[in-house]
Amino acid sequence: MVILAIDPAVSKKIAYALFKNEDLKLYGKFDKVQDLAMLFNHNIDLVVTEEMYLGENPKTFGQLSKIVGKIELLCDLYNIKCREIAPATWKAHHGLMNKPKDFVQKLENKIIETLTDRKIDDQDIKDAILLGLCHIEQQKWAIKYN
Repeated sequence: MVILAIDPAVSKKIAYALFKNEDLKLYGKFDKVQDLAMLFNHNIDLVVTEEMYLGENPKTFGQLSKIVGKIELLCDLYNIKCREIAPATWKAHHGLMNKPKDFVQKLENKIIETLTDRKIDDQDIKDAILLGLCHIEQQKWAIKYN
């Protein structure tokens, strides 16, 4: 299964991580949603993106909701399934909730370095990778325990 995990953004580039089965194959950033369509040449089975939540800034929520809507429309046009995962869900999955910032950064780095054998400094790319890993691991657990 080929999974494209996307960390949407408004005022910066959109981060992505492309997995084939459990292996991270590509990651990077794009300027706009339409550029993500280039990755659809990889026979994407599923796009996973963050579910929007109302934080401190309603304007940002509205802008991010539009970006996620564009991602979902693009998926519809290419007949690709789309799943949203709340940030609290994928962060809790990786043990990143309610922890000191320095602990979170070390744990994120350890998870990603174990997967990639390299250090990734870009927080948005790390978020996309962790989002994709959350989906993959949840699916493995669902299969194992059903």
